[in-house]
Amino acid sequence: MAWVMHRSSSDGGSSSGWSDAAAAVVAAAEERAGWEVRPSGMVVQARDDAAGSGGAPPRPPPPPEIKVRVKYGGARHEVSVSPIATFGQLKKLLAPRTGLQPADQQLSYRGRARGNAEYLDACGVKNKSKVALAEDPASVERRYIERQRNATAESANRAIGAVALEVDKLADQVTSIEKSISRGNKVPEVQITTLIELLMRHAVKLESIPAAGDSSSQKNIQTEACMRAGEAGAEVRGDAGRAQGVQRAAAGGGGDDQMGDVRRGGHHDEVGALRLRSVQCSRALQPRGYVYTCMVFYFLVSPGFIWCTLLNSRVVINHVR
Repeated sequence: MAWVMHRSSSDGGSSSGWSDAAAAVVAAAEERAGWEVRPSGMVVQARDDAAGSGGAPPRPPPPPEIKVRVKYGGARHEVSVSPIATFGQLKKLLAPRTGLQPADQQLSYRGRARGNAEYLDACGVKNKSKVALAEDPASVERRYIERQRNATAESANRAIGAVALEVDKLADQVTSIEKSISRGNKVPEVQITTLIELLMRHAVKLESIPAAGDSSSQKNIQTEACMRAGEAGAEVRGDAGRAQGVQRAAAGGGGDDQMGDVRRGGHHDEVGALRLRSVQCSRALQPRGYVYTCMVFYFLVSPGFIWCTLLNSRVVINHVR
């Protein structure tokens, strides 16, 4: 403004108009000192350099941390935490020191259990304040139930595994017997029947095992395997019975027609074996039956003949007299 006044004095009165225009420009510049023009051409209030990048005043510095004394059983822990933190954040700081997960912790201050969303300063927690830590009762019950469930599952798995091992051994025996019969070897029927009974007992034992979840599916699988092995054993017993019937029929046949009829009933080998035994018994009893018949006829008919003879003789004697 002083420079404008100096120019006007040097030029004389001829430049008075120019000095008035300059003064108006300077006044407008001073008036717009608190404004700025954006690239879009909009005039807005100038930002203060002391303000933050978002135009808001700078945040105040965080409050100093406080030390909270936490009692957990017979142990004492001192934790540095912000006073504006929550009890949930305090639990996270205590987790590595106590070995308890935040979900399993229960913090109490001034005799009241505090929630995870409650703030320390709002509850009156200050420096050197004492907070009690205990295990959440719901968490204790939940872990107890989980331990019981795991123990039951482990017991069921052990029992199912033991039965499955025995079933596998019996199934291998059934397979070996089947191969032996297919090669023409004789296998006692009692042995096959014993295997089948053992398989059925193991199936009943599997059904009596309490199981749930994966153990239940495993039990069902082993039960089906046991039943399949039992059915295979029954088929092997039938094959063995048919083979023995054919061998017996062939051994006792010779050239007889009745034995040939028995052998021709191959699909009823067991029935044929029974018929064969009955035929053999009847043949063995034929001579004895003939003798028995003659003896019966003699003892029944002879007394009557003798009695008739004696009666006729008496009639003749009386007539002569």
